[in-house]
Amino acid sequence: MMSAGFMSVVSFLCLGMGVIAGRVTDSAGQPIANARVFMEPGIVGALREAIPAADGAFRFDDVPADGVGVFAIAPGHGFGGTHLNVAVADEILNVAIVLRPADSIAGRITNHKGAPLEGARITRVAVLGDSKVGIPLAKLAAFGFEEPVSNNRGQFSIPNLPRGAKVAIKAGHPQYAQEAISEVGVGESNLRIAMDPGILVTGNALSRDGKSPVTGASILFRSTQPPHDTIIATSDYQGAFMVRLKPGEYLYQAAGIGRLSPGWERLDITAAREVSPLRLTVAATGVVHGVVRDAVSGAPVQGARLEIESNGSKAAILRTGPTGAFRTTVAEGENLIRLESAPGYLPPTDPATRFRVVGGAEMELPGMWLRPIPSYMIYVLDEDGDTPRPGAVVTLLRPRQFGWRVADAMGLVEIRVANLPEDRRIIGMVEDPREPLGALFALHLNDVHGARVQLLRLGSVRGRVVNARGRGLEGLLVGGIFPGELIDHDLLLWQRLTEKDGLFSWDAIVPGAPQRCVAIANDNTSAESMILNPAPGGAQDVGNVVLRDGKSASTLTGKPLRWRDLPQISGPPVDRRASDNRPAMVIYCDEEQAEIVMEGLDVMAKILSNPNLQIAVVVNGHFAPQETIIPVFNGVPPNAATTFLLDASGRVLLETIGMPPLTSLRKIQSETAP
Repeated sequence: MMSAGFMSVVSFLCLGMGVIAGRVTDSAGQPIANARVFMEPGIVGALREAIPAADGAFRFDDVPADGVGVFAIAPGHGFGGTHLNVAVADEILNVAIVLRPADSIAGRITNHKGAPLEGARITRVAVLGDSKVGIPLAKLAAFGFEEPVSNNRGQFSIPNLPRGAKVAIKAGHPQYAQEAISEVGVGESNLRIAMDPGILVTGNALSRDGKSPVTGASILFRSTQPPHDTIIATSDYQGAFMVRLKPGEYLYQAAGIGRLSPGWERLDITAAREVSPLRLTVAATGVVHGVVRDAVSGAPVQGARLEIESNGSKAAILRTGPTGAFRTTVAEGENLIRLESAPGYLPPTDPATRFRVVGGAEMELPGMWLRPIPSYMIYVLDEDGDTPRPGAVVTLLRPRQFGWRVADAMGLVEIRVANLPEDRRIIGMVEDPREPLGALFALHLNDVHGARVQLLRLGSVRGRVVNARGRGLEGLLVGGIFPGELIDHDLLLWQRLTEKDGLFSWDAIVPGAPQRCVAIANDNTSAESMILNPAPGGAQDVGNVVLRDGKSASTLTGKPLRWRDLPQISGPPVDRRASDNRPAMVIYCDEEQAEIVMEGLDVMAKILSNPNLQIAVVVNGHFAPQETIIPVFNGVPPNAATTFLLDASGRVLLETIGMPPLTSLRKIQSETAP
């Protein structure tokens, strides 16, 4: 017997109880009292149902620490919900489930030869988009829902889906490998799914001494390639199991009631060879728990990430909850727990602890203590190197953070970070809001008492990204990195998209800091310029940066960005008329980043103090702040950029990523000055 899943299974055995509560509404925000609400605690967990109140409110108590799916359905509405990561003692109380009108998907399932395939089951559907959640259709059969099955013509239909949404679909059949189809539009009536026999994988789940079969164990096979699909087989009364898998790399583990195979093991499947029978040793389990605390205050540390290894293999990933506690089930015998990281804290000196677990017992691990990351101070000084420069703006480049910090009357700026880079070096840039002055700085642990940063006259760079034939490549990412830095998509010093004919420029180059211009193509190939280091106030042309096989991408420079046409979800109403001819800065972000971006823009708006500059945020996902002075819209970025500066006619002047340089904002301000 097989079933399939979308949710992560690394921590499916984690225990610890929490609370999930929220409301079910329709797309107009009206409560739905007759909805059915379900919770799926992990890929192998049994479904639980809660009955919502008249105002659509629902609540689940005793929620295990795990990846949890919460979803609902109501007459006339399709499934909707969200996926939550619950830690020990978490209380997640404001879950919003919005149900759209119901629609369906229909199609035909065939075998690898194109013949109709009867008896294929649609085991799971994942609703994609703003709120992603897996709908376990196989488990819902026990609650009166019909699991879709293909008929003798291979035809199937999936009802109760949210109209207008995109979904991923999993199909299973005993004689075929699981098949997954993603990005299917609800309403599709002619979907085709072809199933392949795959490679037969067999094995046995045995007790630790190898003598007794383990009946009813769940054997999980998790693909290491995106989207990390999971297939589950179940051992029979002899401990035997079988499953068909498509070629690829998998991690597998066995679990039963009170039993667990130590860690995840790797399995590589190719079409060219048979797979030897697997043998999984299933041991008794025990429970371990502990607490992570602040070494200075003694307060609990929430959000610490811990990893457990069993028999040398990864067994579980945990996060501490609001009490700093963690609790999980592990296989008996030798285990290791490693404290990986915690927001706002230094890495531990000795992060790993070994411990032995006795089957059926619970043990408390020694307390774990973390030192908080200290606050860093910098003093921003004028060009003379002596006079404080109040009002100077600091942008953190590594770790990259959205937003500005502002120097006080003494030129002093306090810097706090949640996590230190691997080399424990904080890198940032200082800019003056009134003149083209700036500086780069690097802070180390011994700089907590204050580092002096002297402003210098900014230079500029220009160049062109071309292919091997000398043709300009537009819409590609180009930016600056230190000469010794590795090339990646997070270009450290600055980032923007190339304009028409591959041209680019940047007017905020700090003198005395050698760097290279790097261009990155859509296939991740890259090319770099010579080292540049313009004189204070000077300009440097790096010529052509050659991406031999590069291809142009989307750019809006010189074109209108129609952000006002997007649906507005919060903030003061925006004049959608063409007569509103103010320049604008439009920031795109995901729902996970939205709150941080809004905080950063609030500070930016106060610093700029320019009512003629319209600032707006476009969120890709669900986000609706109650009170904000910044208009918030819903939409997806039009290209690889996240930040767009627009002139008074609504045409794009600059496409960049993150915070724009103050030089560009000053240019807009000068254009709008009375």
